[in-house]
Amino acid sequence: MVRVPENKEQIIRIDNRDTFIEAMATGFSFGKLILAFNKYDQNKPKGQRLTSKITIFVDMYEALSLIKDILSGRMSKLAQKSLAEMQQKGGKYAGHIYQNMGGTSASALRDRGESRPDGKPVSRVLQLAPGNQKPWLFTAMSGPGEQADNGLIKPNWGAIEERLRIAMSDDEMKEFALAIQAHIEGYIASNYINKKLEEDMQVMKEQLDMMKPIMNGLTTYLRQQQIAVNFPPKETPPVHGVPNQPARQQAPAQGQTYQQAPPQSQGQYQQGPPQGHYQAQ
Repeated sequence: MVRVPENKEQIIRIDNRDTFIEAMATGFSFGKLILAFNKYDQNKPKGQRLTSKITIFVDMYEALSLIKDILSGRMSKLAQKSLAEMQQKGGKYAGHIYQNMGGTSASALRDRGESRPDGKPVSRVLQLAPGNQKPWLFTAMSGPGEQADNGLIKPNWGAIEERLRIAMSDDEMKEFALAIQAHIEGYIASNYINKKLEEDMQVMKEQLDMMKPIMNGLTTYLRQQQIAVNFPPKETPPVHGVPNQPARQQAPAQGQTYQQAPPQSQGQYQQGPPQGHYQAQ
C-alpha cells in the first residue's frame, strides 16, 4: 500500500503488514538516496512500536540507473530469468537481480560512540529479487562486515543479524520508481537554477558596487553647485497583503484650518462641510 508522504523529506512510503519502506530526500545534499526499512509492533504503546530499522544509502545516479531498468522492463526480464533458474534447480526462492553493498566503518562507528561489541564495521546490503506472493521483493540486511583495502565493506553472510523485507506489486513498484525519479531529477534541476540565480545576483552586486562611487560623486557635485538633490521617500511595506495607504492627515496646529477639496465628480458641497472638515479652535 502506497501512503501519502508524511513530511517534505519523505518521497514515498510503501507499507506491508508490519513493515514499511520509505524513500527519503534527506541524503540528496551529499548525493545519496536513503531507503529506510522499518518493522513495528502495533500492539506496543504509541512511540514504542518501532522494533527494527535498517537504513540503506544508495548513490543518486545508481538509483536513477536502477529506476531506468525498472521502467524499461529490463528488470522484469531479469526477474523471469531468475525465476526460471529457481525452477530448474528446484529452489524455494529466486536469486536477486540487483544488489547494493555498503555500511559504516569501525572508525566511523567509534567516532560516533556507536562501536559494535566485536569492534567490526557494520555491513548493510540491499537486494531486489522476484517475490513469491508479489512480483517484487526488496530485502535489507545488516550485520558485521569486513572492510576491504579499497574501503568497501563486505558482509559476513553467515552472521546476518537483521533482515527486513518489503514486497511490492507491479503498480507499487512503478509508483515507487517514478516518485524517486521525479524527486532526484527535480533536485538536480533546482541545483542548476539556484547556481544560475547566484551567478546573476553576484553580477548585479558587482554592477551596483561599480555604480556607487559614480552616484556618490555626482550627488556631491550637485550639492556643491547648490542644486537640490532629493531622493524619493521609501514606501512603507504593506502589512498582511494590504496595499500601501496614503499618509494620514495630521491634526492642524492651533489657529490653522485644513480645507478638504470636494470630489471632482460631485461638484460643490451643498450642505455644510463634509465629514473630516473642521476648524481649529
